[in-house]
Amino acid sequence: FVDGRLGATDRRAPYATEIDFGGDIRRHTIIVTAQTAGGRRAKVSFISRAADLSGDPAVPIALVPAIVRDAGGRFVDGLSVGDFVLLENGDRRPILHFDSAPIPQSIVLAVHADAADETRRALGRGALGFAGSLMSFDSIALLGVGSLTTDGPETRPRAQGSLQLAGVTHPGAAEGPAEAAAEFSYDRARFERRLADLDAGSDRGGLALPAGLLSATRGLLARPRGRVLLLLLAGHAPLIGPPAPDPELAPPATSGRAASGSAASGQTPPGQALAEALESFRKAGATLHVVVLGGADGFPFTSLRKVAEETGGEFVVAASAADVEDTCRRLSESLQHQYLLSYAPSNPDREGWRSIELRPRPPGLVVQSRRTCFATQPAQLP
Repeated sequence: FVDGRLGATDRRAPYATEIDFGGDIRRHTIIVTAQTAGGRRAKVSFISRAADLSGDPAVPIALVPAIVRDAGGRFVDGLSVGDFVLLENGDRRPILHFDSAPIPQSIVLAVHADAADETRRALGRGALGFAGSLMSFDSIALLGVGSLTTDGPETRPRAQGSLQLAGVTHPGAAEGPAEAAAEFSYDRARFERRLADLDAGSDRGGLALPAGLLSATRGLLARPRGRVLLLLLAGHAPLIGPPAPDPELAPPATSGRAASGSAASGQTPPGQALAEALESFRKAGATLHVVVLGGADGFPFTSLRKVAEETGGEFVVAASAADVEDTCRRLSESLQHQYLLSYAPSNPDREGWRSIELRPRPPGLVVQSRRTCFATQPAQLP
């Protein structure tokens, strides 16, 4: 109900509606009522504030998801905006928006489909446990990841029409771009079917890690907020071709700068495709979580660990299949104890990276949040 009048009725999940309030930002009273199939009822109300934005330029907004724990590692709920201090490049910035309730998440689950059978099934059970612990309004996309040690598409021969997950046609399929964006669904049964297909012998393989990261990034960029990528990988994967060095993360080289040792041959230096894919992911403002079953030393795990920590995610090395399932369920639960803050980056005309620090005011608390954001100039209105 909007201002005392019925605005919309929705009988199918996920429950959502769009209402045009016109060009002016006026005060409105919004009431939402819900009734379950069992007859239980609930109601929530909200009163919006009027505002005059004439003459105010559009500014970019950066989203900062955060998880707060106490000294014992337990989640801390019930905090308010006054319990946080946000710093950008060391200077305090006002928090424009604060949400303490669970928000809809858009999550890409990328499973190492090229792993050994037992390991792949353990990773699949972890993905199933993660998805089963999510809220009903969270959407999921599923991707299969092939080689972790090559920059290009998967190089092993594969039958035509092989693995297709979440709308992505992988190398070897009859048609469709390998770089397509991951697609999201609220249908858990559909997710389970695709996960089962991933474990089927005829559907093994997947995008090489850099291509999978780009596919996930494209899909997440189309989502408004709550962007998450969970990589479920096998440690110490067998090398395909010569081992690649572990590159330090750096912005992709500009067109006028040739990479040393590769200009003559015209080939992409080892690790460069992964560095570029991770750079694109970092700019998307998404959170990366990585769970590795087995050893996680060297390429590409060092680079993945850096990005996970920088984006406010976790990098976990699991020693057993049971540890994978426990970790995935814990990560899924953490999304239900997440705060969402937003702020306007300083100097909006200067595009580039900003360092972020989110501090809790109450003593003894630990905040897990992203450490950087990439500010871009706001779109010019006509």
